[in-house]
Amino acid sequence: MLVALNLGGAGIELGGGLLNERIVLSAQPWVSIRHSVAEISIGPKLNFDLRDGQLRQQDWDEPGDYGLIVHKFSWGKWLRGGAIAHKSFGHGTLVNRYHNRVDRDHGRLGIELKILAETHISWRPNRYELMVDQVLDRPVMAGGFGWWSTHGELNLIYAADHGAPTQIESDVQSDGWLKHSPHSRWALSLSSRWQLIPRGGQTELALIGDINTIRTKGWGIHSGLELAFQDRDDWRVQIRFLGMRSGRDYTWSLFDTSYLIDRWRGIESELENAEAVWGLQGLFQLTVQNALIIGLEYTDVEQADRTDFGAWMRVPLDRFTLGAFWKVRRVNGFVEIFDWNDLLAAVSGRYRVNDWFTVTSVLSRDWFIDRDFATYAPNTTLLLMAGFDWANQR
Repeated sequence: MLVALNLGGAGIELGGGLLNERIVLSAQPWVSIRHSVAEISIGPKLNFDLRDGQLRQQDWDEPGDYGLIVHKFSWGKWLRGGAIAHKSFGHGTLVNRYHNRVDRDHGRLGIELKILAETHISWRPNRYELMVDQVLDRPVMAGGFGWWSTHGELNLIYAADHGAPTQIESDVQSDGWLKHSPHSRWALSLSSRWQLIPRGGQTELALIGDINTIRTKGWGIHSGLELAFQDRDDWRVQIRFLGMRSGRDYTWSLFDTSYLIDRWRGIESELENAEAVWGLQGLFQLTVQNALIIGLEYTDVEQADRTDFGAWMRVPLDRFTLGAFWKVRRVNGFVEIFDWNDLLAAVSGRYRVNDWFTVTSVLSRDWFIDRDFATYAPNTTLLLMAGFDWANQR
């Protein structure tokens, strides 16, 4: 009776398309339950391979995959869970736009906690933040605490991958992972910000600086300026320029959007071969009415094969929402940021026909384990889904 009284929604998504070179039919029933300050949405993801009519094995071959039955949950304004997307800590020099579901064949159920006190009392921290990207297995996690005011910030940040693969072998196990030895890869950051022009006006200017270390072996210093122009009720333009000096055994934004793929594709050797270098980082982002978002970021250093580029966009219209992102890491210069064999990218569109019927399409460049060569390789995903929400049907 309690569940019935607090039914927030129920429905199903039906469709299909191309997933890792296989034609699939997809169904995802779901139900949302609300009670007081809490909400949870659950339902299994069912992909049927048309070759044999069976459920796609990679979706259900390890305990973590069952976490995808939980689409999302929340408790008040400070706790949420499910998919983690575009998650950054500090200025993004350690954890930058992290996403826990870029590896489609290995499900992850994450949680996020964020507490920001409105008042500042003496030396006591007034900002706390935690991310655990997988509660059913060894997680990638990040957490921090610090001091926040209109004049500046100071944060201490810890991040770690407690299942970082090493000694990777060309042997695919029964759970879909490559054979490996897991260990912990951790990093620390002291992140600071001083407002040269205080927050709250049409123009903001801040001096920012981060000091990072990876396992006490590699270190990096990032420092520069962030400028923002805004009409708080309408739009905001953010521009950031950073200079960087790093030692050996270091890479910036270690836990990036593509980290869950990168850790299988040589991130360990990149750290071992990283030289002491100077570099530059830049970011631009336009936000309109907290809805339209267009962003770009670029990083380059003196050493070859260490250029990064990222772009993202969200365009919400009356009934149609367009989203896209593009990410490449460890390429040789600006020209190679368009190399089809190195990128992680997606374009999605969602059209709301009415209150209870939506159509969603996704075209993406995903990475899967190639079982023939026992390595991660890029592939194209194309899905078209129709969604029905019975709770909103009139």
